Amino acid sequence: RNIKLKHFLPFDFFKFANTFGSNELKEILDKIKQIEDLLPYSFEIFNLFDKYMESGGFPKPMFELMEEGLIKEDNYDAIYSWFRGDMLKLGKSEEIAKSLILRLMETMTTPVSYNSLGKYVGITHRIVREYIETLEILFYADFCYQADMQKNLPIFRKEKKIYFLDPFIVKTFEKRIAGKQIIDNSKLAEMILFNMLKRNSEKVFVIRLNGEIDFLADGKKIELKWSEKAKSRDQTIILNKKELDAKKNIFPLAFYILYMLKDKEGNFI
Repeated sequence: RNIKLKHFLPFDFFKFANTFGSNELKEILDKIKQIEDLLPYSFEIFNLFDKYMESGGFPKPMFELMEEGLIKEDNYDAIYSWFRGDMLKLGKSEEIAKSLILRLMETMTTPVSYNSLGKYVGITHRIVREYIETLEILFYADFCYQADMQKNLPIFRKEKKIYFLDPFIVKTFEKRIAGKQIIDNSKLAEMILFNMLKRNSEKVFVIRLNGEIDFLADGKKIELKWSEKAKSRDQTIILNKKELDAKKNIFPLAFYILYMLKDKEGNFI
């Protein structure tokens, strides 16, 4: 039989907004023609994005936050129990995994190597690779490699960025491993952008050209500046908190995600 496997991942922001948004917003998301169509709904969209950064795309935390205004502690316990159980079933050390995750939270959005992570935690780079690849297989984390610009291929040996898969995974690890907030909203926003690009692009890389460009997605340069306004850059899509200037390729991150995920062909604006 022909069997197709489908991963049921946490909601992306488009599904979140299409679930909890007003009827008016849902209607415009269904028939959006240009990104400027979202402008009348700016306040609602930005508010929903703030909520998404808190609850992520896991159903129970989402509905509790949106319907009751508070995420109950048992949600964090559940996610951490899954993580702990996964590690133990695979014969991994919970303490090594916790130490690595703590360091990954501290370095998220910064390119790192297995060697540097291993030296910090006190283990070999081979063990680091084994544990991080396990986190990837179990859908807790993912990689963004630097690009070989001539071949349009990843350079596996170079430092890479490592992101978590969902905001609520981050919130859980902060509460149950770190005991405090480590990842601020600017880094969380970059993580959300990466996850959107990774799910909907053929190739996503991190590149460094004349200052850091965050991502190269299907040949398009995309940079995130988590501020109210941002300066344009030639041949680069600039994403920020709230400014929209389509002529200069400047877009609010929340708008960009909603518009891009509505585009069934996945074409970048």
